Parts: sequence; structure tokens; C-alpha cells
Amino acid sequence: MKYGFREPGSFPLSLNNLVDACVKNDMDYCRSHDRIHPIFIDSNLDLKPYNPEDFSTVQRWRDDMKSYIGATHFYEKYNWLLCGIVDDVMINNDGELVIIDFKSTTKPQDLNTFDEVPFSAGLKIQLEWYNWLFLQKGFSVDNTAYLIYYNAVQDKHLQHHENYSIMRFRRSAIPVECDLNWIEPAIDAMYECLKNPEPPKQDYYIFKGKERNKCDQCAYLNMYEDLNS
Repeated sequence: MKYGFREPGSFPLSLNNLVDACVKNDMDYCRSHDRIHPIFIDSNLDLKPYNPEDFSTVQRWRDDMKSYIGATHFYEKYNWLLCGIVDDVMINNDGELVIIDFKSTTKPQDLNTFDEVPFSAGLKIQLEWYNWLFLQKGFSVDNTAYLIYYNAVQDKHLQHHENYSIMRFRRSAIPVECDLNWIEPAIDAMYECLKNPEPPKQDYYIFKGKERNKCDQCAYLNMYEDLNS
């Protein structure tokens, strides 16, 4: 933001995006028929899709195809518009919103607990941010969010009598207990970072015996400054 650089886009995750779209369609079917999705029935969770009077509200919150903004909250302290694109929102029997996020992967073992989830630390931050955002918007929000995992079964999909393959998935609803205490201090740290005339200095960590950048963007900006000093 300070230098006018934009982060390079990532590779499109076409198959993941397709699974994501299919699950959203399933949830919308349940939403229109006021029923619980089978994944929550299997997990003994009495959660239904949140169904506001105007469905465009949900579409706006999870919009990842048009404006790429999603749910928003105006943060007066710094005059910032904070946002987050959720996958979907459920509601429990207490009238609290329950944030859910759809994920797809392929692992030989079932994914039933948070400890088994790959990249769990980053996913927890993501869900906590959504929870905090909806609290700021004035909603009552359950402190437990859920990762809805579709885990592709690793077997031979093409049968001898078929001319196409069918991929099967095991699905699970994994609870994530949210801790929101870090969020406002992190926003303060972002603000102080943006005020600083220089990018944060490079920092490193060791992974599999190799030194890696904690933040590739900071490493790039430090190199940019060195080349132009």
C-alpha cells in the first residue's frame, strides 16, 4: 500500500472452487427449504443456513466473483473499511450466527478434529476474523465456528463399464473455538506499520533445516529499498 505494489495473484484453484460452489448450492437448497444440511445431521448439530429476508445479503457476504469485498465493517478508529468474504453463515437454536468455511483436500485418513487439519493455524485466524467482523456488525455470534471439509477418497474412480470418473468425498464438520483477543492489537500494529516510512525488516524462520522468509513481501520490499538506496 505504501509503495503502490500489488501482491501477485495466486494460481486458480479450479477444482477446489468447483467443490466450494457445489457445497454453497447445497446450502442454498437447504436454506430455501428450511432444513438442516446432512453434514450437520451426521455431526448431531442443529444448525440451519441463516436465511435473512433479503437473500442478497448472504450473496454479498460471500461474494468472491464480483467486488471481492464481502461483509464489511467501518472501523472509525482508523477510518478503515474492514471486510471478509465468508463461505456461508448458519444459525443455531439460540439465534446466534455460526460462521462456516468450506475446504476440500485429499488425505488418506479422515479429518475429524482440528489437530488433523492442514494449515490449521492460518484457518483458525481466518475464522476468528470472520467471527469478530460479524460481532462488530451487531450480530450475536457463536464462539464456535466450523470447517466443512470435503476429503476426496483416494481410490480408482473409473470403473470398467464407465466412460467417465466419479470422485467421491468423505465430509466432516470440524469445530474451531475462536479466540478474538489478538484482533484489535493486530489492527493497531497494521496501522503503525503503515505509518512507518520503511517496510518491516526481514525476518526468518527455519523449516526443514532451511532458512525461509517470514514474509515474502517484506523481503521483496527490503530488496527494493536496498536497490534504490
